[in-house]
Amino acid sequence: MRPDFSKPQRQSGIGLVVMFANVLQEWGKAMAPFAVIMLLRANSMEALVFWISLPVLLVVVIVVAWLRFRNFTFQLDDLQQEFVITQGVFSKSRIVIRYDKIQQVNLRQSWLQRLIGVYGLDVDTAGTLDKEASIKAVSHDVAIAVKEELLQNVGHKSQPDNTESAGNFTSEHETPILKISLWSLVKIGLTSNYLRTLGVLVAFFLTLYENIMRVMDGAGYRHHDVTGYVKRDFSVNILGILALLLLAAFLVINLLRVILRYFNYTVSRQSGSLLLSFGLINTKSTILKPEKVQVTTVSQNFFQKKLDIVELRIRQASNGEGEKGENAIEIPGCNQSEAYQLLRLILGTVPEKGVMLKPNYRKLVF
Repeated sequence: MRPDFSKPQRQSGIGLVVMFANVLQEWGKAMAPFAVIMLLRANSMEALVFWISLPVLLVVVIVVAWLRFRNFTFQLDDLQQEFVITQGVFSKSRIVIRYDKIQQVNLRQSWLQRLIGVYGLDVDTAGTLDKEASIKAVSHDVAIAVKEELLQNVGHKSQPDNTESAGNFTSEHETPILKISLWSLVKIGLTSNYLRTLGVLVAFFLTLYENIMRVMDGAGYRHHDVTGYVKRDFSVNILGILALLLLAAFLVINLLRVILRYFNYTVSRQSGSLLLSFGLINTKSTILKPEKVQVTTVSQNFFQKKLDIVELRIRQASNGEGEKGENAIEIPGCNQSEAYQLLRLILGTVPEKGVMLKPNYRKLVF
């Protein structure tokens, strides 16, 4: 039975588990430095008090999670054309989002949400960096119903702005048009994001080196002793092996990152929009409305050109600084013909290459 969204609705009862996990994660991050200090001072009175008080803190976390769950409601006010969320712990706040301001409606499912059978729903609005509204735990049927209601109302507002693009999507149900294979993701993982992965590895090894030097200094080793040890025992072969291990770690980390994030990437047509679904551990479903697409970037490096794969990056209107980060939509691993097909669906045509302009050599001087 479809809920009456004109009246305030609560989240699924099992969603209390998600609320508890979120509060525990928030408080755990804040308490982590104190826990480390208490571990180093295990024999002090402060450490004893800290560990004894942990059960009390756990009870407080449960109470806060229950209040968040109890005070959270959402509803769709079709008369005022607004999506309304009420939330809070001791004092309630009210978030009101007009339908014509809604930019994206995303369904997501973390491993915990998948375990207990609930979905999260995020609503993005134009001109904001963070999620404007978020529902943590509802059933699949409720999540789909809310998404359809929001998109239906948003579609009525935006359809006159671009009837030609909207006319390309007539099916009310999901029609799959593209699925990125695992092999394509492997090729993307091995040929992209070099700088990001390299930066992570360099930061990791620098931190590891610094900690090792501190331990050796504390153990009484002198710098010249360590230097002499390195000169005696570290050969060119060892350095070569370390370089190969670093390269292997570089490729494996990048490959795992791509597969975990974009696994089972599917693009479907649905009710005048594109539905993008992907993710292995944390799944996500994103709605892309062609009439709100502002910038579409097609990138392809040397290795990707040889393997016939491209990366699409789509930014929707009025995303501000957020378009440079996670709010930009990425479609990795499609071939040239699939990229052209998506461009026709989004833009109505495939843009032609114009005249390339290069800066004058005088720019190096002035």
